[in-house]
Amino acid sequence: MNIKLKQIFTVAVAVAMIAVPISATPEISFDGAVNINGTEKSDTELRDLGQLKMNVEAEVADGVNAKGILQFQEGRTTQFHEVHLTFDNIIDTLLGTAGSEMFNFSTTLGRQLIGFGREGSLYFHETQFVDKSLVAQNITGGSISNGEGVSFGFELPTPAPVNLSVGVLEDVKRDGNKYANALSNDRPTFTFRGTTELAVANVDLNIGLSAIHAKQAKAAGVDKGTDLSLGFDVAAEMDAYSFALEVATLKDDSESQTHKYYAATLGYAVTDEYGIALRYSGTKKDGTNPTDAKVISLLGTKQVSDTAKVQLQYNLNTDVYVPGSMTVKQDNNFQLQIVISLK
Repeated sequence: MNIKLKQIFTVAVAVAMIAVPISATPEISFDGAVNINGTEKSDTELRDLGQLKMNVEAEVADGVNAKGILQFQEGRTTQFHEVHLTFDNIIDTLLGTAGSEMFNFSTTLGRQLIGFGREGSLYFHETQFVDKSLVAQNITGGSISNGEGVSFGFELPTPAPVNLSVGVLEDVKRDGNKYANALSNDRPTFTFRGTTELAVANVDLNIGLSAIHAKQAKAAGVDKGTDLSLGFDVAAEMDAYSFALEVATLKDDSESQTHKYYAATLGYAVTDEYGIALRYSGTKKDGTNPTDAKVISLLGTKQVSDTAKVQLQYNLNTDVYVPGSMTVKQDNNFQLQIVISLK
């Protein structure tokens, strides 16, 4: 009998939800944003775009946590981005409590995010800029990519903590749309993510490595993606700086092409309330007539309170040259975002 992984996982999550003890009180919180987008063209109207995300989390048993994320967005279908169970103590039955504590082993079952790159698994209120860089937009999408399956996470017992996660997912969707790109299909998608953080004096160094292997939906080829990110956070006596660099590739076997994406950001906290940041992001695609994009983004942020912030971002889209044709000029634009989180 041919039963897909996603069907097994869906039934398992449903059974676990039914077995939730009545005493388990879920924690419910909301994240909302209002976005105003415009361009330099006088004939372009401003466009309001509202987003609302509801988060539901509960400990349904000892070491078993349930999580559900439902997002409403103007002009788009309501999406369940996450509906899964995370088991923190399965390894106890294999290695005992000591083994579980040593590796911090966990298993997540159900619909979950694809944690590829620095921003792949970040929601609209968690990114540094109003939008995601061209790295995330071209691979995991401008919003969220998710799939149904299982993932395993554990921490290596090294002097500097190294967190690793591997997963296999089906029914993968990008921005809530199946077949939106090569990573959105019914075929199994394999993921890997490793991160580590080193602290030296007042400098925090963050390193991340991601890989993805996805069979194409309507072709015999395979898409293979890799991502390397490097970040520095410097906290001086009166100032705070941040720097991040990310480089990613996506290889399309069916067309023998390898596309490259990159992003560099620099942030500075002027005060506890105000901050500024600069981002340079671009693409370098293979093909007969590739169209490469380069965007410079300048961001200003005001932290109104612990639960609210206002961000204004200006994007300078540089000239894009297509071989054999005229130079294409993309429209410069600005984005205003108001984010509120309620718990």
